[in-house]
Amino acid sequence: MEIMQQTMTEFSENARELNAAETPQAKAARQAELVKKSYERALANIKDLSDLIQRSNAEALHVLSDRFKEALDEVKTLLEKAEHT
Repeated sequence: MEIMQQTMTEFSENARELNAAETPQAKAARQAELVKKSYERALANIKDLSDLIQRSNAEALHVLSDRFKEALDEVKTLLEKAEHT
């Protein structure tokens, strides 16, 4: 959501700046600059999302691993109780 809000804000600012450029050459130069800036921002956002996904996956794997170990311990305890009865 934060990325989307930031993108929309930048889009509005860029549109105003392009309308303010005086000559066609100035507009073309400004457009090239804005495209470069947008591309760099997109790469940064992709990296941020990738890092977030990696952390989430690592956390999920850790939780699943811990729960699997707990389940095995529970099965072991039940089997030990069954042997003693």
